[in-house]
Amino acid sequence: MVENNFFFNMIKQSLFFSKKRLFIIFLAIFIGAATANSFLNVYFDIDNKMSKEIKAYGANMSLFSVNKDYLTNDEVNNIKSKLDKKKLVAFNKNLFFSASYSSRQLLINAVEFDNFKSVNKFLQVIKGSLNPSDYKADNVIYLGVDLAATLDKGVDSKITLTYTNNSQIIEKSFYVKGIFSSGDENDAMAFIPLNSAQEFTNIKDAISYVNIIYDDDFTSLEELSKKLSTDDISLSVIKSVSVKEGAILEKIKGLMFLISLVILIISSTSVNTTLGSIIFARKKEIALHIALGASKKDIIKLFSCEVFVIALLSSLLGCVGGYVLAQILGKIIFNSSIDFRFFSFFAAIFISLFFAALASYLPIKRTLQVDIIDNLRGE
Repeated sequence: MVENNFFFNMIKQSLFFSKKRLFIIFLAIFIGAATANSFLNVYFDIDNKMSKEIKAYGANMSLFSVNKDYLTNDEVNNIKSKLDKKKLVAFNKNLFFSASYSSRQLLINAVEFDNFKSVNKFLQVIKGSLNPSDYKADNVIYLGVDLAATLDKGVDSKITLTYTNNSQIIEKSFYVKGIFSSGDENDAMAFIPLNSAQEFTNIKDAISYVNIIYDDDFTSLEELSKKLSTDDISLSVIKSVSVKEGAILEKIKGLMFLISLVILIISSTSVNTTLGSIIFARKKEIALHIALGASKKDIIKLFSCEVFVIALLSSLLGCVGGYVLAQILGKIIFNSSIDFRFFSFFAAIFISLFFAALASYLPIKRTLQVDIIDNLRGE
């Protein structure tokens, strides 16, 4: 009991004697633990959050008929019913046809505007509005910015389209409610509501293809495609989106790992050099302990306990700080919070203690090389 009290008093005195240098060790391990915990939390959340961000760039699956020009609504709804609603982000039906305006042929894309906005999140309404109160009417038309410039049409302009169906000529007037810009082929098209287009063209119960945003990785999308595709209907993965999504996530994870590793190495180096200077400053004390009967094992135990106390305390506080840092990163990057995970917390503590032990090994080993006689003589 007396021996234990003496040992703990020695640790307290040692911590007080080297408090300035030990604070540097505390700070280095704190930063390492905070970085490890914050990056681990972000790492485990990044798949979910980045995946949603990347899916905002467009559809990752498409549904179309293999043998016919159009899909029927029943076929489309049948496939939709087999998709997991929790993973289905957007489902937009498209009906393409060409109609005449004056002497020009216009490419018309008939869409359900509610879903169209979900698939084309970066679509900019340059003029007019894309409000439900506007696009619910059956005589509205929206123009891509390039087409509007070519036709010299603006908001509220009247456009009379002519469509020929089995030698039957159909005419209908539409009013421009808005002008879009998305920087792609949409800029050269005109858009009208799907119901209005089916009535105007008399192409009933017909869908050219469906754009789908489905929240899953590339491998799962491929399996879903094989499962739901038939000889007549193809549910295809848009590889340019899905494969790039996986590649981007892997690169971001790799970058986070490298940053964490560099910070941990810098922290370990700081611990190593600071602890080395502490041991150098306490050579006489070490020599005196040995001269009074302490074994080298006791000396190693004393310094190991000092480092462990500092490392454990700084790791715990660093993990708390790391969780706060993860929330800040989540708000800045994803505009949402990062989930708390016990695994990340304990993993960060283990990593911090491991690097602290690694950094302390050589300085503590040097305590065994202290020359007792020279140090007690003051040389």
